[in-house]
Amino acid sequence: MGNKQLKAGDALPAFSVTDINGREVSNESLKGKETLIVFWRFAGCGICATNMLPFTAHLKDIDNTNIVYFYSSDEDKCKTLQEIVPINDNIHIVADPSRKIYDLIDI
Repeated sequence: MGNKQLKAGDALPAFSVTDINGREVSNESLKGKETLIVFWRFAGCGICATNMLPFTAHLKDIDNTNIVYFYSSDEDKCKTLQEIVPINDNIHIVADPSRKIYDLIDI
């Protein structure tokens, strides 16, 4: 099990990962920035992707919030998400098939 289950406003535990576009995402790079972290189980699941559409429809309107998606899927499946998730400098999709980040914060 991980360190603890986070609540809104808690500091992130130390981590560093690379998103599917090769950009580093870490607790340090997000420090002091409003951040929404989203955990989804399967990037390749059609039902999961469909359920995500109402949420992602509003993401292009969010300019100042960092959004980090963690998926317990491999990188190839996560790359298909670029079709439904608008990618910009503040939005990151991270493949986490070994669930290291999930375990780190007890998801």
